[in-house]
Amino acid sequence: MLVAFIDDSAAQTGNRPLVLAGYLSRDDIWFAFEQAWSAELAKPPALTHLHMVEAANFRGQFKNWPSEDRDRKMLALANVIRDFNLFSFECTMSLVEHHALFSGVAPYGLAKPFATCAHGAASVLARYVRDLGSREPIHFVFDTQEGSDMDLVALWDWITRASPKRWRSVLGPAPRFADDRNEVALQAADMLAWHRRRAIETGVEPGFNEVSKLLISSRHLMAHVDRASLETMANGLRQVPGLDGLQSKKAWRSLRQDIVAREAQGLGPPRLGPRTTLVVFRLRAFLRRLIGLDRSGRRP
Repeated sequence: MLVAFIDDSAAQTGNRPLVLAGYLSRDDIWFAFEQAWSAELAKPPALTHLHMVEAANFRGQFKNWPSEDRDRKMLALANVIRDFNLFSFECTMSLVEHHALFSGVAPYGLAKPFATCAHGAASVLARYVRDLGSREPIHFVFDTQEGSDMDLVALWDWITRASPKRWRSVLGPAPRFADDRNEVALQAADMLAWHRRRAIETGVEPGFNEVSKLLISSRHLMAHVDRASLETMANGLRQVPGLDGLQSKKAWRSLRQDIVAREAQGLGPPRLGPRTTLVVFRLRAFLRRLIGLDRSGRRP
């Protein structure tokens, strides 16, 4: 079974790049990786888990650590990733552009940049794997996202059906969300996402330090949701009638519950408004617009 673990890292300056990055491998390799990673964490100076933000800023478990100890720990963990030859990938997007184009246009759940970038990352990875000749479905595991996790799970079946038939089945079942303190593979994804985001911010690629060079596989998959793609999506949303009634959290939550209930009964999308417009049916068609992302299977 193929499993992809994905985490996110967002910048607070400039164009505010959002990076979703992670690793793909087989479940038996992940099992061995988790043992090796946990063993490395336990070596003195020991950690219970890794959070790159804490490591970078000497907070949390890294408080009062000498920089030499922190750097040695990071290098040792990066070498665990390299030893298991995990396949690395990323999807990037500007938070500034997303907010400018989607604010006041998209319904509450689709206005969240995580959902757009997560869909992009999963779709591009599935297409890439299928292009290599594999038909095996990918099981996606994301770091916990408040609210966005339920949105993505609720819409996953429609995302799958909106994808081209040739690689639709590779998207696998609805994603799982987990706490990276308990799911050690997500800690590796967090490490990659943080380093890729910092590399984009600084403009120094592929690695701005010794650790980052070890995090990227020999063939690294990159995807970018550019402004033109976001404009196309936003324009598509403007053409969907009835969306202004779905921009509040309450209205979107009610719709999401209706989606889940109707999907469980094998029914189609709910009808909304006095004109019985099939808003969600149009939203399903809109999801197709996320498929046309720039991609390349190369090192950055």
